[in-house]
Amino acid sequence: MPTLEELYLKTGEPITEDWYELHYNLHKAQIYESAVDFYGYVHKHLQPDADLLWNLGFEHARFREVHGGYGYFTYSLLVAGKRVLKDEDPIYISDIYVPARIKITEAIDYSKAYSKLVSIDETLLNLLSSLKPVLLASQINYSAPAMADIFADDITLNFSGRVRSKWLVETDAYAYVKFVPSGTTTELLGLLNAGTAIPARSWHEFDFTVVENDKINVRVSPSTTVSVILYKIESA
Repeated sequence: MPTLEELYLKTGEPITEDWYELHYNLHKAQIYESAVDFYGYVHKHLQPDADLLWNLGFEHARFREVHGGYGYFTYSLLVAGKRVLKDEDPIYISDIYVPARIKITEAIDYSKAYSKLVSIDETLLNLLSSLKPVLLASQINYSAPAMADIFADDITLNFSGRVRSKWLVETDAYAYVKFVPSGTTTELLGLLNAGTAIPARSWHEFDFTVVENDKINVRVSPSTTVSVILYKIESA
């Protein structure tokens, strides 16, 4: 390959065909025979002229992707600012303690939160289930004598909560609850609807608080045809 000295012309020297040929060969070598040509193609090994001196890219002027078959690094390799561990590299607890503690704490907190949520869900489901009215007893279109028990036997309650009574009378009538508190034999009789008569053919509902083993029955006055439905609603 011609050198720059061979292309140098002194004053008065003629430009010959040989000079043109040398000039052509030099440019051809630069374009097609360099390690990296004008078009970016690599034709030879890239070998720095000094060991561990030159950089390939910089922090703010980086190559977007690097593709290769093998990679050999004498010292270290960083990915996303963190050093990649090599075989036989020492691992220090201080390197992993803080992030590991954070991850473990987050996992424990999530587990506790999930457990609490499950417990709350179950509690809410139990609460909603317990609030559902359940049929306790009924008398439909019953010809009730005045001030006589509508149910043949007093109803012993096996729960704590409320008894809801639904009433429908053929004629205006007063509604009563006979109540025997748990552990006693004392019958307590009192009017519902604040002592006001229930209008004929008009639905009325009343809640009555009870505890387990209380007894209950109902009456009307005067005599009338009555439909009475009792529901139990257990406490949450």
